[in-house]
Amino acid sequence: MLGRAAADAIGRGDLVPDDLVTDMMREEVVTPNADGGFVLDGFPRTVRQAEAAYEVARRNGITFHAVVLLEVPPDELLDRLTRRGRITGRADDTSATIYHRVEVYLNQTSPLIDYYEGRDILVRIDATRSIDEVTASINAHLDRLVPPRTPS
Repeated sequence: MLGRAAADAIGRGDLVPDDLVTDMMREEVVTPNADGGFVLDGFPRTVRQAEAAYEVARRNGITFHAVVLLEVPPDELLDRLTRRGRITGRADDTSATIYHRVEVYLNQTSPLIDYYEGRDILVRIDATRSIDEVTASINAHLDRLVPPRTPS
């Protein structure tokens, strides 16, 4: 049921409602943290979701070390998503849905930049470079924050 409601919102290019995402995230974060940590991709997407995630983390003794912002100019993002839609045939990569998705990002998600800058955990990555360069940059930042664990 949660998955279907999420899929419907995503198909329209809308964000999944905050309460639904928070419920889906709660179990997926707490358990893996006990085994060394986790990475969230595409969550949170609103300040309300970020505040809820922070509260879940705080109650469970979890620290968020970094939030990675992959920066791509809007015109390049539109071009990339349009190409992806032509290549993959994804139903949610139509021009109308892509433009709506960017509008939703600007209105609902971009306020997270200030939120995480205020918490001093935002890591900005220039994502216009190659996949290998972007990956190396992300790994370099994260390795400085949380050094790799040595096997016991």
